[in-house]
Amino acid sequence: MKIPLIFNFFVKSNNSKFRKSFFVPLVCILIGSFVISMTFSIMSGIQYDIVNKIKIFKYPNQIRNINIKNLQVDENYNFGSENLCLIKSISGNKVVKINSFSNIKSFEDKLVKNDFVETANITKSSIPYILIGDDLAKYLNVDVGDTVNICSILDINIVTGSMKNIDMVVGNIFNFNFMNYDSDYIVSNFNITNKIFNNSHINLYLDDNLNDQYKFESNQVHKTNFYLENKELLDAMEIEKTFYMVLGFFIILVSGFMIYTNSVLVFLEKKSQLSILLTMGLKKGYILLLMIFVNLFLSLIFAFLGISLTYLVIHLNDNYFMLNYIFLNMPFDVLPMNKSIYLVIITIIIVAFVIIISTLLPYLQYGKNDLNKHIKEILK
Repeated sequence: MKIPLIFNFFVKSNNSKFRKSFFVPLVCILIGSFVISMTFSIMSGIQYDIVNKIKIFKYPNQIRNINIKNLQVDENYNFGSENLCLIKSISGNKVVKINSFSNIKSFEDKLVKNDFVETANITKSSIPYILIGDDLAKYLNVDVGDTVNICSILDINIVTGSMKNIDMVVGNIFNFNFMNYDSDYIVSNFNITNKIFNNSHINLYLDDNLNDQYKFESNQVHKTNFYLENKELLDAMEIEKTFYMVLGFFIILVSGFMIYTNSVLVFLEKKSQLSILLTMGLKKGYILLLMIFVNLFLSLIFAFLGISLTYLVIHLNDNYFMLNYIFLNMPFDVLPMNKSIYLVIITIIIVAFVIIISTLLPYLQYGKNDLNKHIKEILK
């Protein structure tokens, strides 16, 4: 039996016209596949970008509140502290958070490597310097090479009202364009700023996972990581991604119900023709496989169209920044989007499963008994 004849038999009605009831479920499959793939692409891209920024700025893992006296840290690791300070320039002042690292150069190199800063224009080997956010630099009206004053607001002399302070040079300006990193944070050298903050406890910042080599006598040691520090934000993003993907799967499920109804109509409308084919020796299982093949072939074509439309959007966004005109005021220069073969495979499997079940159920419920009954009427 030729494939065009098979398609005509199942897709067209008795008056040789295309069965319009096929069109709506196929469009639903296209929309559902597009919604799933677009949601996964955008949300996964945003998640990856945000997690990457958090890991770079806050480090993936931390061990907090380590007593300096009982600590012997490998020089290859970064340790430091987090404090509140008052930063002052000629144009203004602001209370910000200061992250101090023992190896500020390695931290700055990470920012340069990920394009969050440009290589500074001044030599900082022997000059006490800080890294400052782009928004904060604009607020204070300072640039690379300018001098600012850092004050410890928690160590105010009650009698004189003075604060411990130190002058430092702006060594570089970072631009994360995320949360309040650019407006409320500065980064400094721990060995310099600890002179005014007098931290008795420090944090150990690790790019690798926590393991048993970090054992300390103090019971106050607190291990944490980037996920625990930003749990609400990351969980909210995961819930949003899941919701939109479930919406896409629901649309595909609705198309499955439509194909189920359409399959019932085919079995009832083509009952006479099917019965004649059976009396001529064609097996019922073969008829069922042919119908599954037709429904599956058409559905997968439209599923691939939906996924291909997503890849087209990704291409246009990467090359022409198309989504920047739709999603305004984004915290990204270009909306990050991911490509996932895994998602394509999962989407195709789900579509195939829904279509096979939607075609199989009508045959089991209506086709088998009705065809047997109709064959007996023909043979009388």
